[in-house]
Amino acid sequence: MLLGTKHPQHAADQPSPTLHTMPLPRQLALALQDSIPCVEVGQQVRKYQRLAAADSTHGLALHAPTSGRIIAIRQQAQALPGTPLANTLLLEVDGQDAALPIIPDTTATLSRLDLALRLQDMGVSGNHGPLLALEWAAQQQALPLLIINAVEDEPGLDAISTLLQQQAAALVAAIGLLQEVLQPARIIIALHQQQQAALQAMRQAMAGRDWQLEAITAPYPAADEATLCKLLARPPEASHSLCLPADGVLAAGAAILHGQPCISRLVSIHSRQATHGQVQALLGTPLGHVLASVGASTRYGILHGGALRAYALPAPLADTLGLHWHSRCLQPASAETAHAQDCIRCGDCARICPSRLQPQELYWHCTQQDGTQAETWGLQDCSLCGLCNAVCPSQLPLLEQFRHSAQQQQHAQQQQQAAERARQRHRFRQFRLERDKQEKAQRLAERAAEQAAKREQSASTVQPTAKSTSELADKQAAIAAAMARAAERNSRHQSKQSAAQDDLQQPDERAAAIAASRQAAIDAAMARAAARKAAQDAAKAASVAHSQPTAVPDHDKQALIQAAMQRAAAQKAAQTSTTPSSMDGDKQALIQAAMQRAAAQKAAQTSTTPSSMDGDKQALIQAAMQRAAAQKAAQTTATPSSMDGDKQALIQAAMQRAAAQKAAQTAATPSSMDGDKQALIQAAMQRAAAQKAAQTTATPSSMDGDKQALIQAAMQRAAAQKAAQTAATPSSMDGDKQALIQAAMQRAAAQKAAQAAAGQEAASKPDQAKGAENT
Repeated sequence: MLLGTKHPQHAADQPSPTLHTMPLPRQLALALQDSIPCVEVGQQVRKYQRLAAADSTHGLALHAPTSGRIIAIRQQAQALPGTPLANTLLLEVDGQDAALPIIPDTTATLSRLDLALRLQDMGVSGNHGPLLALEWAAQQQALPLLIINAVEDEPGLDAISTLLQQQAAALVAAIGLLQEVLQPARIIIALHQQQQAALQAMRQAMAGRDWQLEAITAPYPAADEATLCKLLARPPEASHSLCLPADGVLAAGAAILHGQPCISRLVSIHSRQATHGQVQALLGTPLGHVLASVGASTRYGILHGGALRAYALPAPLADTLGLHWHSRCLQPASAETAHAQDCIRCGDCARICPSRLQPQELYWHCTQQDGTQAETWGLQDCSLCGLCNAVCPSQLPLLEQFRHSAQQQQHAQQQQQAAERARQRHRFRQFRLERDKQEKAQRLAERAAEQAAKREQSASTVQPTAKSTSELADKQAAIAAAMARAAERNSRHQSKQSAAQDDLQQPDERAAAIAASRQAAIDAAMARAAARKAAQDAAKAASVAHSQPTAVPDHDKQALIQAAMQRAAAQKAAQTSTTPSSMDGDKQALIQAAMQRAAAQKAAQTSTTPSSMDGDKQALIQAAMQRAAAQKAAQTTATPSSMDGDKQALIQAAMQRAAAQKAAQTAATPSSMDGDKQALIQAAMQRAAAQKAAQTTATPSSMDGDKQALIQAAMQRAAAQKAAQTAATPSSMDGDKQALIQAAMQRAAAQKAAQAAAGQEAASKPDQAKGAENT
């Protein structure tokens, strides 16, 4: 079974390929591979100047291959399968080739990560991005095997062999640098056994080194990293070995040891019409300019790559597509075009496949855009070697279809990875925000604790700092005792306040009762005023009768006087009955005390009457005393029989004192009163008795006993007052003075009647309370 193909045999005396010198192009198209421009449009730049910086772990920095001016930064097609668009920096070459001074790296010791970052910054590339992956360099794992891959990628290429022959010493120095930094356990330099000149040059350059120079005999594609690791690595070393291309190692040595950025590469040119050879071309040089430097035509397009892996680029883009690091071989396309036919199921593609796949089945699923089945049939394991495409009799574009499907799958994976990175960034942002929030809260708490400590420290500086536990206990006990005393004082104060509020409420009630009694007295006074008018009319009539004994008052006037007296008595009885009986004992005591004080004042006034008073005044005083006695007698008769013994005794004692005072006043009255006045007084008394008898007969029989007694007492008092006024009034007194004296006497009688009514009400309250208790 045929697996792969052998490299063409090279004669030992075959001369080395010719190295052509290429003139500077007019313009360079530099692709920005995951990088950000550091220059602006219109800016003048010099050779080795940095034009762009890496933007990700897979990006590379970009340096100016020559001096010139930046004319544009735009999207432009790239020299890749399918000519995808990418950001491109266009540099207009000025032809002066003015360069910046290059400074070697003088760092004594470099770590893996430092070396990887330095190579990325210098633009040194490998097969898949930077020469040393940053993820791998950051892991700091032990490296058991380092493989330097110097095998040609495709049959018929000789660019790497040319580099080894011309720069073997530089390659050895670069490998020594990697050995010092990476510290691998073993180093193997892999070449194919047909590269005899390169093998001989390397043996001479690495003399005295403990490195291993391995000449492999495996067929194409032996230059793939996976194939080399399987061939050269031991089983324990296979998963952790590192394989680096020889041209990338040379560029790394120039960057680290000499400080020269990666700005060019060696390109092999294969052409039937032109001379075969190599060209050291600047990165970004238009592909048409590279082929034109050796006399090749781009009329039918360009084939980028060797005879097996090359892909076609359109001819109109020959002057715009720039050279990049992976442009190892260029060749002009021919006018012959292959026409694809149907698959005849010969199986040649399956027999020659080095990955042991079924290219015809894989091709069918790829054309149907069935990515799941394509993965099932091993699309990821395809090395894109192009052997199936070379042996297919139907000339099917197998390699082109597999490459296109692989690019689509890679693009989908990149989108998925970008989405995952976006999710990770979002999660990290949320974590960072939460972490910042917690740190802020912790800082605030620490600051608050520091401020509290400062306050405690400042307070401790004012007070003594050293205190024993016994002193603290005594102080706490004293504080507790003081708090207890304060609580007791507060309770006492609250009880006093409640008692004071109760005391304040009681006087308010007393004042309300007194106000009510005052209102009743006012009403009684109004009734008495009406009665006084009637009495004045009666007194005038009596005075006329006294002056004319023979004349008898007519029956109509007497009836009016009796009716007025009856109305006055009825009003007083109504006031007495409507007086509230719910007055408490305190109010009754106050009323009785007031009555006693009034009686005492009257007695004092009577006792202080001068003995030299004339007869008229004495007669008036005797009449007033008689009226007071009559009123007290009426009060005594109107007092309810249910009054308790103590109050009755007090009232009787007050009445006895009043009688004694009146008797003393009577005794003090001079006995030298003439007979005429005595006769007048007796006559007045007789008339009063007659009037009382007449009033008694005129009282309606339907009135109850209490009211009748009150009315009779009032009528007797009125009769006595009238008799006294008639007897005491001198016949020669004018009408005005008599009217004034009568009004004063009536006011005094009204006041006494009001006091008597208040006393009756005060006496009736305890009896009502006792009746309620008995009930």
